[in-house]
Amino acid sequence: MLTNERTLLTVFVTGKGSRKMLPEFLERTERLLHRLGIPPKAIEAEQNEMQEIVLLPTASRRTLGNLTDIGHAIRHHVQVKYPSYEEIDWDREEMIFTERIYSSLYETPMNLVYPRDLVRKILS
Repeated sequence: MLTNERTLLTVFVTGKGSRKMLPEFLERTERLLHRLGIPPKAIEAEQNEMQEIVLLPTASRRTLGNLTDIGHAIRHHVQVKYPSYEEIDWDREEMIFTERIYSSLYETPMNLVYPRDLVRKILS
């Protein structure tokens, strides 16, 4: 599970270790952005920006809380919905999680937005 701190857009990858995980992350992110209706030129530009990926821990308590919430939600969701791990439709699950709010993405509760809407606003 990789989540963008700014948008809370979450991509699920099944590979373990950065050699397997990062290529899958790039591919799955591209597919998710296509499914969200992001223009192809914006997706290409985003993919170019993502060629150098650095994984670092966050010091943000808000981000850590969001990651914890998303992790609990996906574990519960897939346990209820799928009889086995191999049957999980990760594309479908990513789309579902673009329509969930885990916290305010801005400073006031009146500015709650879905991750999909913020990504569309930023990249369209």
